[in-house]
This record gives sequence, structure tokens and C-alpha cells, in this order.
Amino acid sequence: MLSTKKTIPYAWIAIIAIFLIRAPHPAASGSVDPDVYWHLLYGHWILDHYTLPTADMWSWTMPGKTYYLTQWLGEVVRAAVESMGGELGKQILAASLSTLSICLSYLAARCYLPNKTAALMAALIGCAELVSMTCRPHLFTFTCLAGLSWIFAKYETTGRKCFLYFVPPIMALWVNLHGGYAFGLIYLWLMTGTAIVASFSRNEIKEKHSDLLLLVAIACAGSLATVLNPYGYHVWANTAAVGSLKSVSAGITGEWVPTNIRDDIGFAFFTVMLAAIMAMSFSQKRPDIRDGLNLMALMVIGWWAMRLSIMASILLVPMIAKFFANTPFYRLAFSDQGKTEGQVRPTMAAMMICAIGIFGYLGGITDKSIANRIHRDFPVEEVEFLKSKNFSGKIMNTMEAGGYLIRFLGQPVFLDTRLDLYGDDYFFEFMRAAAGSDHWQEFMTKWSPDLVMLEHAMPLKNLLIQAGTYKVVFSGPRY
Repeated sequence: MLSTKKTIPYAWIAIIAIFLIRAPHPAASGSVDPDVYWHLLYGHWILDHYTLPTADMWSWTMPGKTYYLTQWLGEVVRAAVESMGGELGKQILAASLSTLSICLSYLAARCYLPNKTAALMAALIGCAELVSMTCRPHLFTFTCLAGLSWIFAKYETTGRKCFLYFVPPIMALWVNLHGGYAFGLIYLWLMTGTAIVASFSRNEIKEKHSDLLLLVAIACAGSLATVLNPYGYHVWANTAAVGSLKSVSAGITGEWVPTNIRDDIGFAFFTVMLAAIMAMSFSQKRPDIRDGLNLMALMVIGWWAMRLSIMASILLVPMIAKFFANTPFYRLAFSDQGKTEGQVRPTMAAMMICAIGIFGYLGGITDKSIANRIHRDFPVEEVEFLKSKNFSGKIMNTMEAGGYLIRFLGQPVFLDTRLDLYGDDYFFEFMRAAAGSDHWQEFMTKWSPDLVMLEHAMPLKNLLIQAGTYKVVFSGPRY
């Protein structure tokens, strides 16, 4: 048998492979996401001016309206990476954050599972969707959540309080990276609340009062740490306002559509949830009330929206590992640690990693599907046409086209995906007009755009042509 000192665990090779396959792939850059373009624009603007914008500057309908750029640091990081490395730089950043999230989930699982391969399996079950995530600020949320799960797993298994002291600094950084910090606060208070309920149900409040007070203090400190941002406590109101938008709750944006088992993300969450339930059911370690409450809360949250299901899946990894470690299947499948953890010598491991890297690189440079998708879904030809005509005027455009127009045409737009800026009334007024409502003429008179860029299937297009108020000057793949 090979000495463990001279072998590389399969789990480590697998984690490196995830990065090497994802980093060269064009999809990782996020260029197919309508949000990406204005995120990058803000990031570059901040880097150029060394200050934060205080009002909208990208639309001709909301000029000067107060706008809080609460995830400014995440946008600055992405813009800086783009400046240094272009599209490949964004791909590497996305792959790095996704891989780091999986690593942290792996470490959380390792707190309960001695076997590295078993811990990686648990991490991949919960983080499978992260592999396909694009370069957007929400990647920072996934990484911070995985970090919190590791901290609480480490505290539970070792009892060392020092790990909890990292929570406030993480929250202070997180609030500036992405609005998902709010979910981190929910998890923080969930872990604190269920610990109190569990101690109360077992009449252990007096025995564990010092530990419970520490959890409450950490939860309070973590909450107060989120005030450490350019907007202070106003960031809470802004986050709540975004969450209360009807356009969000109605599932207009894909990531906030209710989780559906028929979708890839919904099926992945169902798999994670099933794995957690089965691990609890077959484990010889019986779950206590805290485990049950945490599982129920994460299940409810996960089915609320697709993005939340990804977050809940990450947080279920330690729970899966905790109970899977005490199942007969774990003892049967992973009892021989030498065989299951790794029998690859460093030289062979290096050759495998090089082969995977070459495979990932060749796959990335030969994949043209992302370029085709950008050409199909964004106004690429339309922008080239407008540039050729030196157009400068008021454009009425759809939400999905807004970010692309701002960045590549360099002109203010009618609408983009910053729905927290435009508001529900404005957005739904446009959607009703685009659908050909009875008041479409009043709507067009109100805004009087010089040019209208609509999707081919929108009824408003035909109404404008029939009315003779606008004429078709260009027809692209989508607009």
C-alpha cells in the first residue's frame, strides 16, 4: 500500500478540476446575463472617479433619481478584474469564487466526515449549481454563506468559540459585496434562535447560558457590522425595498421565480433536501429539535425562490454530513480510508491535472454557444446599426436590452434590470403598454421616444406600425 504521505486525495484533485474546467469556459464571464453590463459600468465608474454615484446616470426617464449602490465593492472587484484580464479575467474570478465556495462547504462537511471523498460528495451535492454560476456579485454571497456554514460546523464540533469571532468581519465585508448579506443575517439568527429553543426544550438554559449569550452577542455584532457601509443603516431599508417589489415577488426576474422541481435548480434543491432527510432517517444519531427546526426552515426558504434554493442547499451540506457520518452506508462505503481517499502519487496527480486543464482550455476556446447566445438575445446588430447612423436620441427599450445598450451604445436607456430604481408602477405600466393595453397611446404620448426597440412578438410593435406614428428602420434577430 502506498504511504499516505506520498499520495494525493481524490477530493483535492476533483476540486482543482472544477476550477480548471470552469475557468476557460466563456459562460463563466456572465456575458449572457442582462445584469452584468450595468454592474460592470458602475464598477468602472467608481474606479475612474474614486467615489460612489449618488443618483441615476444611465436612464433618460429617471435622471438624477437617488440610487443606492449597496453592492458597490462587488462591482468594483469585477470591474478591476475585467480591466486586468478581460473576459478571461471574469471567467477566472467566477471559477475561483465557485471553487472557493465548494472548498468551504467541503471543510464544513469534513468537520463531521473523517473521509475526504465522502466530505467532497456531500459538498458537491449541496453546491452542484455553483459550478454553472456566472460572474456576478451573488457569487460573493455563496462564498460567504459557505464560510458561515464552516464556522458554525467548526464551533459545533470543537466547541472553540474563537471561530465565531470571524462572523462580524465577514458580515461587514459581505454587506458591501452583495445584498445577499440579508440571507446571511437570517441564517445567523436562525442558528442562534434554534439553539435557544433546543436548550429550553431540554431544560439546559442555565447550563448553557454562557454559550447562548455568546451566540446572541455574535448575532447582534454581525447585524450591527452590516452598518459598516457607505449608506449606514439605510442599507437595511434599501434591501427591504428590493425584496418587497412586486416585480420581484411576481417572478419577473428569473432568479426570483418560485422554485419548481421541473427546473434544473429546483430538481437540484429537491435532491439536496432528499439527501438531508435520508441522512437523518438512516442515521444512528437521532436529530434533536434544533436540527429539525433548521431543516424545516431551510426547506421552506429553499422552495420560495430559485436563488434562495441555491443558498439553502449550501447551508444543508453540514447537516447532510453530520448525519451521514453515522449511517451504516457510510461505514460500509468509506471504512477503508486508504482506498477511498486517494492512491494517486504526486507525479500522476500532476499529469491528471495538466490533462484536465488542457481539456478545459480546449473546451472553452471551441465553444461558440455563448457568442451565439449573446448575438441572439442582445441587440448586437441593432447597436451596430445605430452606431452606423450616428443615432443620438431617446430610445424606448425592453428591460433585458437596457444594460447592453448602456455599455455598447453609450446612451441613456428607457429601462434596464435595476427594477429597484424604476419601481413597480413604472415597470408594469410599460409591460401593459407593450402587451397592447387600451392605454398604450397615452403611454407613448407621455414619453415620446425618438426610437422604439421592441421584441418581435410584442403587440405594441404592430400597433405602432398600424398607427403610422413609427416606421420600421431595422429588424434584428430579436428586436
